[in-house]
Amino acid sequence: MISLDGVNRRHTKPIAKVALAICILFYEKTEQTIECIQSVLPSGVNIYVLNNGSSPSSRQALGQFCENYKQIEIFDSHTNLGVGVGRNYLITNTTEEWLFFVDSDIIVETPDWLQRFTQHVSFDKDIEVFIPLLFDVQKDNYFSYSPFRIVGDKVIRAGKIIDNLTNNYPGGASFINRKLFGRLGLYDDKMFVGLEEYELCIRGIRLGKPVRARIIPNIKLIHNHLQAKQNEDKHALLVRYDVNHIESSFNRIIEKHNLILEGQWELAAADATEKILHNDDFHVDKSWKLWILNYIKRLLGLKKETIASIVSFVLPYRIKETLKRTLHLIPTPHCCSLFLTERCNFEYQGCYRSTRGIKESKEMTLATVQKLLSLYPFVDAFCVTGVGEPTLCPYFVDIVDFLKKSGKYVGIITNGTNLDKFLKLTYPPNYISISLKGYDNESYLANTSADAFDTVMETFSKLRVKFENVGFSYILNKLNYKNLDELLPLCDDLKPEFLYLRNDLV
Repeated sequence: MISLDGVNRRHTKPIAKVALAICILFYEKTEQTIECIQSVLPSGVNIYVLNNGSSPSSRQALGQFCENYKQIEIFDSHTNLGVGVGRNYLITNTTEEWLFFVDSDIIVETPDWLQRFTQHVSFDKDIEVFIPLLFDVQKDNYFSYSPFRIVGDKVIRAGKIIDNLTNNYPGGASFINRKLFGRLGLYDDKMFVGLEEYELCIRGIRLGKPVRARIIPNIKLIHNHLQAKQNEDKHALLVRYDVNHIESSFNRIIEKHNLILEGQWELAAADATEKILHNDDFHVDKSWKLWILNYIKRLLGLKKETIASIVSFVLPYRIKETLKRTLHLIPTPHCCSLFLTERCNFEYQGCYRSTRGIKESKEMTLATVQKLLSLYPFVDAFCVTGVGEPTLCPYFVDIVDFLKKSGKYVGIITNGTNLDKFLKLTYPPNYISISLKGYDNESYLANTSADAFDTVMETFSKLRVKFENVGFSYILNKLNYKNLDELLPLCDDLKPEFLYLRNDLV
């Protein structure tokens, strides 16, 4: 039975009520905190607010609003405990089985969210965390919660989410069963702000029992970082996105687990602060000046390429735009295609090299890739391909393993031969795309010999056993599109993770 709220499961008995508490950290931003509370008030659920060291005027304003509602209880801390410890306080001072943590700059948009959540709990009794959709107003997109994987000394994204399941969750926008904290412990009390939920998830992975989380698309939250106008709110935002605090949390993970998280956390913090504090009147208060001076001190030990990239995030909008026009700054690239070789073991009459006038080139080497990363350290996604077959490059294994060990997102495009090269990889790529392109400009299905085609299909089957995200790609044109009549049934039988249809003329 498919219900209207998007839950696709059958049930035969009434759904029992769930013991649920709403938990909110309050640190300045009084207006947004009240809006957050107003969005969940109609549910009748108990709401617990921790005043995390806000100014007396902000605390008074919140108290005047909350005193009219018996379901709201405010706890007070005279100092800012931070995010993780603040949530620990709410966990230990409540008794409900489920805790709905909502950051104060988030509102719940779905009116019947409580009924929908209760349904999910009834159907998925083994899930520890339910994650609503979270829309970011500033970025105009939804947050993503890809699962984690530990590879060597790095924590990396493990690939796509399957069946809405993940081992990663947002600490301030999730329904969490308190049993999770019972088996993994509370948030690390040495992490003031940033990455505290990631550290908890890492504990689960290292214990061999990752967090069991499910994304629930039929409940929607709105996250809105409004521009700070009051001095108290500006100060609160500078504390929340202080690069030193986030670096301290980052270093705590290294110290505790001997692991490094992928991603540029400092840049994200700098970008968020610049957007939130940006003022059309170009007013810069004392705390903002101190923040810039502190960040400049941190830049002094970095390479000039790194400084240029960080400055593009840190500087206020008008200065940044002026510098771009004056110095002709080029945006930092984040993606790269690596063409490893021009050699191929299939005959291909319409080779791109011949049509684009590219002359013979040397094989790609590991030293070249290492130099590339030294020049462009923020490139974090690589497509390993070739104008030929990339596995024929003698350095294929070394290059892929180096990129994955460095925490990069790596995909490989291959013609489906040389299985032994893939089996020699120490670190799994994020995806493998077998290009269904054979002896000439038409598809394997029409022009590849039966033996060659069977070999490629056998390679595909073996790759799927060892790796995740193995699929096909196929170049369409006005002559071969009818071959889809054969290609799509083939995919129905083999069930690749994806079929990427391309048309290079579009």
